[in-house]
Amino acid sequence: MVAEVAVNHEGPNRLLDDAGRYFGVNTSIRVWIGVKVWLKGRKFWVGWGERAAGGAGVVIHTNMFFPPNHHSIDNPVNVVYNIPMTTVYGPGVPIPQTNAATLDIDTDAIRRVILQCGI
Repeated sequence: MVAEVAVNHEGPNRLLDDAGRYFGVNTSIRVWIGVKVWLKGRKFWVGWGERAAGGAGVVIHTNMFFPPNHHSIDNPVNVVYNIPMTTVYGPGVPIPQTNAATLDIDTDAIRRVILQCGI
């Protein structure tokens, strides 16, 4: 799993391009979580990606608007991504019984951390 946070200098297209590179034929990455923060505009975006069906490339999942209509960090988004553990672990890998059924990514929890950083 890769978590990537981009602030200011890396544009949104660069973030998505990076996500695609993580899912190359010679990697074993299963899940990518991306966070983009624009300090000047006080906006942010959160999404996640999984390996494409063909084995290389990424499928991005998001319920948040991408630039230029991205979300203000001052307002709750009310989006939680529920990533199935079968996606996190991969096909044929046994999932420990102590694991939850999903990996939950709460965008408002991320938003609160951004605000706590004094942005």
